[in-house]
Amino acid sequence: MNQRMTSIISDLNEVDPKLLRDKVRSAVASPQKESESQEKDRIDQILSLLLIDWAREGLDRSDVESILHTSGIDQERKQVLVSEYLSLQPGLTARLLSIGSFLPVVSDVRWKLECVTQDSVIGKRGDLIYTVEFIIEKQTETRLRNPTKNIQFHCTVMELQDLLSKLKEATFRMKTVDEIKKSG
Repeated sequence: MNQRMTSIISDLNEVDPKLLRDKVRSAVASPQKESESQEKDRIDQILSLLLIDWAREGLDRSDVESILHTSGIDQERKQVLVSEYLSLQPGLTARLLSIGSFLPVVSDVRWKLECVTQDSVIGKRGDLIYTVEFIIEKQTETRLRNPTKNIQFHCTVMELQDLLSKLKEATFRMKTVDEIKKSG
């Protein structure tokens, strides 16, 4: 374990041991809205990082105790962290397994152009609307692709042009990052 991680873990000594149990549970609670997750305090972020990382690594009681001892966590906080981790470990592991190791991949894009001749709200419009559908597949460890939920949306010409420019910018940035990785 590196020095920075040890320093981060030692910050848990600031938390009242009675409050630590609640903090651990709130840190790994069900997914929150983006606005709520931005409000998470530093201790919650540290706990989330640690617990998820420990579950991903499959650490047992002795491994966690060793890490906490190395980081200088006092005995009372160490007991709380170890007991809470062991009670939450099966759920965390199950969540991590359901996410999988591979990100979904856009395998195809379908689109069609429609002319809206009449709208139930405004009446005649004559607007051009694009229907765009991203075909998403999820890779598995055997590299086979499994179809998942497709993403479909409607947009105007201006919105489609905005989307395309953002995708081109992302492609350019990824090429730049790839070149830096190859040269470094």
